[in-house]
Amino acid sequence: MKRTIWLGLILVGCGGNGQSGLNSPSMPPDMSASRKVAEMDPRVESKMVTKEASTLKFDVLKAEITVPEGSIEGSSQVSGKIPVDLKTKPEDNLIAGTLISFSGPKFTKPVELAVQKPKKKGEIYFAELKDNKWTTAKTTFDAKKNLFRHKTSELGTYAFVLKPKVKKDAAKKPEVKTGLNALFGKPRVKLPK
Repeated sequence: MKRTIWLGLILVGCGGNGQSGLNSPSMPPDMSASRKVAEMDPRVESKMVTKEASTLKFDVLKAEITVPEGSIEGSSQVSGKIPVDLKTKPEDNLIAGTLISFSGPKFTKPVELAVQKPKKKGEIYFAELKDNKWTTAKTTFDAKKNLFRHKTSELGTYAFVLKPKVKKDAAKKPEVKTGLNALFGKPRVKLPK
C-alpha cells in the first residue's frame, strides 16, 4: 500500500510521464524567467535588443521602439506589458485600453517610442507615470501614420489621457443688492423717501 502511494506521488511530481518538470521538453532549462512569463501571459511581450540599430515591434501593445546603434553595451531584453495590477483613479481620465508599461535597460542614447493614437473624440495627450502622478510626456504627433512619438533614455509606464472639457460658466447675472446689503458700500437700490 505504501509503495503504491509513493509511486503515485513520484509520477505526479514528474508530470506523469517520468520526466522532471524542470527538464521537460516544453520548458528548456536555459529559458529566462521573464520569457516564461511572456509565453504564459499574452499581454506581455519581450524583445531582445543589442548594440546594433533595431526596431522592436510590440503587436499587442500597438507600439514600437526604435533603438539607435550603440544605445547599449552587449545585449539586453526589453519587455512590454499591459499592467493589470496598477491602480488608477477616475479623475486620471485615462482612455481605457491604452495603459502600457515597459521595462529594460537604461539607454546611453535616446530611443524613440511610437504608439498608435486611439480612436477617441476629444483632446488626447500621451502621459507618463512619474512619482505616482500622470504627467504629459514630450511628444511629436505624426498625422500621416496617426502615431505619437516620444524620445527617452529610460522606458516607463504610459497611457493616453482625455483632456476634460472645461465647463463654461453660465452668463452671470448682475447682483442687485437689497435690504441691509444695499445700505453698506455703494447702494445700488434707491430707498423710498
